Amino acid sequence: MAKLRYFKFYYFYKQAFQELNPFAAKKLLLAIIDYSEYGKIPKLRGKTKKYFQDAKSFIDADAEINRKNGYLGSKKRWKSRAITKK
Repeated sequence: MAKLRYFKFYYFYKQAFQELNPFAAKKLLLAIIDYSEYGKIPKLRGKTKKYFQDAKSFIDADAEINRKNGYLGSKKRWKSRAITKK
């Protein structure tokens, strides 16, 4: 996974944090941030692991969309610059 400079914070994260105790919620938040920044998959258990897997799928999907949009944008940019010899 490519290193991202940011990640989207979806509304379903709020529900996850509300269902967990404060310690588990903190672990989940740090796990999401670490995965977004470094691609590290933490060792979690129970509900925390389930919620992390859900968040991971959203983060991965966002990263894939960003990668595709970057590719399409660069293709459009460089295709419009026709190199002609004089």
